[in-house]
Amino acid sequence: MERIYGFIDGFNFYYALDENHRYHKYKWLNYRKLLEVIIERHKFQFSKNYQINKIFYFSAYPFWKPDKVRRHKMYVEVLKIANIEFIPGKFKRRDKKIKVKCNRCEYYFSYHYIYHEEKQTDVNIAVKLFEYAYKNEFDTAILISGDADLTSALRTIKQLFPQKKIGLIIPIGRRAEELKTVVDFSFKVKETDLTLSQFPDTVRIGNQVFRRPSNYQ
Repeated sequence: MERIYGFIDGFNFYYALDENHRYHKYKWLNYRKLLEVIIERHKFQFSKNYQINKIFYFSAYPFWKPDKVRRHKMYVEVLKIANIEFIPGKFKRRDKKIKVKCNRCEYYFSYHYIYHEEKQTDVNIAVKLFEYAYKNEFDTAILISGDADLTSALRTIKQLFPQKKIGLIIPIGRRAEELKTVVDFSFKVKETDLTLSQFPDTVRIGNQVFRRPSNYQ
């Protein structure tokens, strides 16, 4: 039995959908189903007997946007019915000053702005990959991401555990050329995969009812 673990870079996938209004309707995504759909489409790459065991969803709550936090927390709850474990990262507030030159007077003006930077996700993914490779709990790890910052971590894990296969699922609209150089195989998400991998519009968990947000339509 080929044991498969999934590692989802939540924000990387989210932004791939968010950047194109056409894909907003796919944000209510069941990642376990997505893995099943893509693996079935490429089943030649896997043994005849395989099992998708643990799936980890790595993301962070944008604390300065309460409406988004509310939706995100609801989505994390819905992921639990697909037996997907949430691994939280953090956002940190950054203050930055830049100098801008006036084209007319040639004086420089200071411009100050605030932005938020997601932290820990790359490290969390690398740590979990290493942990479960070391424990020998998977035969194949599948990363869902297009983030080139993970290239070094994947290369190191392949060197330390050459018997383990690492695959890559590239979010729709992404290329991930660097990541492709260090994995055993890679697949691109197609729109049909997203269509087949949605949660029902209404999800019931015990006494709670969760509905697809209106801006996910």
